Amino acid sequence: MNAPEEPTFYSANDARTAVAEILSEWFDSGKPGECRRVFVGRWIAVEDISLALVPYHEEALRLSLYAEEVTALLTGLRTQYKAATSKLVMRVLRYIASNFPQPAKDSFQYWLSTAYFNQVINLSLLETSKIKLEGILYPSVQMKYHGDSVALFPSVVDQRLRFIDAQELAFGRLEGGHIWMCGKPPLWFAKRSRRFGF
Repeated sequence: MNAPEEPTFYSANDARTAVAEILSEWFDSGKPGECRRVFVGRWIAVEDISLALVPYHEEALRLSLYAEEVTALLTGLRTQYKAATSKLVMRVLRYIASNFPQPAKDSFQYWLSTAYFNQVINLSLLETSKIKLEGILYPSVQMKYHGDSVALFPSVVDQRLRFIDAQELAFGRLEGGHIWMCGKPPLWFAKRSRRFGF
């Protein structure tokens, strides 16, 4: 979401999504037998945070925990404008939704998500804006839309989030793209099995 050198706090709605985002290159190119260690922190919002949404394309919307809320917002948008304007707005949102999840290997390939993030946030900073947005919620491409990520400004983290704890987690890569969690997983990470895929 952020432009190069622009500080942004990235988080996710669950630990697996956070790990998938952190280790995305390793998931794509790692070899069986390789291991990686990461630290995962847990945070709690002490106050409500106003987030913008990245438009969800159909597959992401179908799998998202926020499907009902996003669908309701889209329905509201359709009725907010006259027919011709509504059609144009929906067309722009479909364009963003279909292009947003494209894989990117360097910061220049993130131009669409960065432009969207800056536009949405800048509009919310206008004096006429009714809502002051503090971050953005978007479907995780690395989790194949089974999780969602959040990008926040550092000032929001300082004022609205409280750090709970952090834990080092170790992962090993198996044949067939499966990942093995080394050691006993904390309950907040994996309640079922230490073997899983992303």
